[in-house]
Amino acid sequence: MKNRFLRRALQALGVTLCALILALNYSGPILSLRDIPQIIHIPAGESYILPLEQNSLLTASCDTDTLEVSMLSGETLAEATGEDTSGNSNITVSLFGIVPVKSIQVNVRNEIMLAPGGTSIGVTLHTKGALVVGISSILLANGETASPAAAAGLQAGDIIERANGVEIQDSNHLKEICNNSKDGVDLQILRGNDRFSATLKPVLEPQENQYRMGMWVRDSTAGVGTLSFYDPVSKKYAALGHAITDVDTRSPLTVREGEIVQSSIVDIVQGAQGEPGELRGTFNSSSHTLGSIEKNSQYGIYGTMYNTFVNPLYKDGLPMAYPEDVVVGPAEILTTISDEGIKSYSCEIIKTNPQNSPAQKGMVVEITDPELLRATGGIVQGMSGSPLVQNGKLIGVVTHVFINDPKKGYCMYALWMYDQIVN
Repeated sequence: MKNRFLRRALQALGVTLCALILALNYSGPILSLRDIPQIIHIPAGESYILPLEQNSLLTASCDTDTLEVSMLSGETLAEATGEDTSGNSNITVSLFGIVPVKSIQVNVRNEIMLAPGGTSIGVTLHTKGALVVGISSILLANGETASPAAAAGLQAGDIIERANGVEIQDSNHLKEICNNSKDGVDLQILRGNDRFSATLKPVLEPQENQYRMGMWVRDSTAGVGTLSFYDPVSKKYAALGHAITDVDTRSPLTVREGEIVQSSIVDIVQGAQGEPGELRGTFNSSSHTLGSIEKNSQYGIYGTMYNTFVNPLYKDGLPMAYPEDVVVGPAEILTTISDEGIKSYSCEIIKTNPQNSPAQKGMVVEITDPELLRATGGIVQGMSGSPLVQNGKLIGVVTHVFINDPKKGYCMYALWMYDQIVN
C-alpha cells in the first residue's frame, strides 16, 4: 500500500514537472528569446533591443566592456559603448539569473559605407588550366573507337592544371603539349577540392592526322550581370551574388584572370511562368573597363575597381545593413534595363530567413513596380547582383529568380558579400 502511494506521488510529481516545463517553454519570455538571433551586429555607439521584458524570468549579462546591458523604459538594451569601438562580445541570457539558456554573439563594428551598384556589367573570365566539359570517343583507322580521357579516369568538371609538369595556359596550350607527347601525357587534375594525377595516352585521329585526347575543354567564358556595390575604403567591388559556372558542367570556374566592363542593354526577353527571362547586353574589347576579377565564389565575383565608382542615385553612398536590420515590407531595387542607366524600382521584402553565417537565400523579394513588370515581367537573368535598399540602408542583392513566379526571387544579405571582400 505504501509503495503504491509512493508510485502515484512520483507519477503526479512527474506530470506536474512536465506541465511546468511545457508552460515555461511556451511562455512569453522564452518565446521572445527564440526570436533573438545567435549573432547580432551593432554599430559602434548604438544599441540593440533584446526582447526581454522587465521583471521577466530572464536576465542578460555581458562578458566584456565593449557592451553594456541595461534596462530602459522596460526594454533590455545591449549598447555598444564609445564612438569608435570594435570587437566581439557574448551576452548570456539566464533563467532566474542562475541557469544559462542562450548565448548570443555580438559583433560591434563601425558603420560601413558602401556605394550601391545597379549598373550593367560585362564579365570576361579566363580559367586556371583547362576545364573538361565533356568526354568523347575517337574513331581509329581500324574502325574501332577509343577515349583516352575516359581510360585515364577523367570526368566532366575536372580542371587540368598541369601537363608534363607545365602549367596549362589555355586549351590550345594543352593541345600543343598533347601533340608533342604521343607516348603519354602526365596530368595534374583538380576535381572539386581534391587533386590527383593521371596519365593519358593520346591516339591518332586519321582524318585530320592529329593526336586526340577524347575530351572537350574550355578555358574562358563571358556574360552579363549587375554590379552589387563598391567599397571606397578597400577599392574592392562585389557583383552577381552567385558564382560564374560553366554552362555545360555547372562547375564554378577558377580564376586565372578576368575583368568587368561597362555593358549596354540591347534587348529584354520577358520572364514568364516556367520560362526565365533575360537581359541581353553587349560589350567588346573597346568597352570601358571597370575592374579586375580576382575571386569567383558561390557568393559572387570580387575584384578591384580601377577607378572610383559613384551611384548617381546615392552619390554619398549608403550604410550597409546587417541581417537583423532587414524587415518584411517595402524596399527598392536598383538595376539597369535600358540606356537610361541605373534606376530605382519598388519591391517588397516578403520573407526573411535568420542566418548566423554566410549563405544564400536570406530573403525573398517580390517586384511590385508596374514599370519594371511591364518591361521584364519581374526578375530576369542579367539582374543577378542588383542591390536592394530599405530604410536608407543597403540590405542585400538579388541572386536567383523563382522559375514558376518571375516576380519573386531570392536575395542574399549584403554582409555576406562584404565579408568576401575583407576576408
